[in-house]
Amino acid sequence: MVFYSAQKGYKRHPETVRRQMQILQSVPNSCFLIKGLSDQAVIRDAFIEIASQEGVSGDRLRFCRPQLAKRYTGPIWRSPM
Repeated sequence: MVFYSAQKGYKRHPETVRRQMQILQSVPNSCFLIKGLSDQAVIRDAFIEIASQEGVSGDRLRFCRPQLAKRYTGPIWRSPM
């Protein structure tokens, strides 16, 4: 299962990220694809810190610039479910 977030930076709140990590933790073999427009290092550090606090391994998080998001998510949207 791939979870995807394309929230704007001003909508990212630590409590929202914490809840996203709790959901990720409860779904085995899942990962979280995070698209961001703002400073990638800041986004990455914030998500990894909260993931660690929630017991989620950082290797389950994927970060991409907006132009790369389509490459990662394209097959997901086209796959039959």
